[in-house]
Amino acid sequence: MAALLLSAVPLGTTAKEEMERFWNKNIGSNRPLSPHITIYSWSLPMAMSICHRGTGIALSADVGPRKRPEDSPAIPVWSGCPGSYCVVLYGAGSH
Repeated sequence: MAALLLSAVPLGTTAKEEMERFWNKNIGSNRPLSPHITIYSWSLPMAMSICHRGTGIALSADVGPRKRPEDSPAIPVWSGCPGSYCVVLYGAGSH
């Protein structure tokens, strides 16, 4: 039994060998690391999506932890039609 264990060889490749083969192939072909960043051109929906996410994060960080509506820097100013609610944020950088 000991003779079998001494002469045993792995049947497959190790993870390290696979990674080395992968990186050698990619370095040899001069591929960029992240091609998805460079192939897309900026568009209006993409910019609006990023702004919408940023606004949501800013509002949740500023308005979310408040306990009472009176403590919030958001003031309701106008309700133009049923279902619409306009809010003005004042002092964005002062608190």
